[in-house]
Amino acid sequence: MAKIGIGKSGSDLDPSIKQRGTEVTQVVEVVDSSGNIVEFGNFGKTLKTVSFSLSATGTAVSAVSGKKLKVYAVKLVVSAAISVNFRDGTSSNIEGAQAIAANSGYIETINPPAFLFATTAGSSLDLVISGSGTAAGRISYWDDDAS
Repeated sequence: MAKIGIGKSGSDLDPSIKQRGTEVTQVVEVVDSSGNIVEFGNFGKTLKTVSFSLSATGTAVSAVSGKKLKVYAVKLVVSAAISVNFRDGTSSNIEGAQAIAANSGYIETINPPAFLFATTAGSSLDLVISGSGTAAGRISYWDDDAS
């Protein structure tokens, strides 16, 4: 399903369409059967979401050969007081460790095509867990060319 509209004046347009003088711009969202946005605007990338639940350091998003993983939203909750951080594959930390209290978490999001962080081409996105507990949540991303 796509939200689309064409009109000559603001009152004729879908609310997601913006008009500036005689120029009309439009935000198009393509939504799958579950209501997830899979394409946004003229961006031309397929947006993906994965769920994860890890009780030890591991892969949150699998690598895509020759592609960077660009993350635009993260929801993370923990079962116990632990520290977590995202890592580019098995080697480079993307961010510093974040101490999170038991039974709490965070949500971070930005509208594509902007992104919060990315892996290097061909790397997975791993979650490093320090302490005993489970980290679970969702990561929304797209895979992009290496350049």
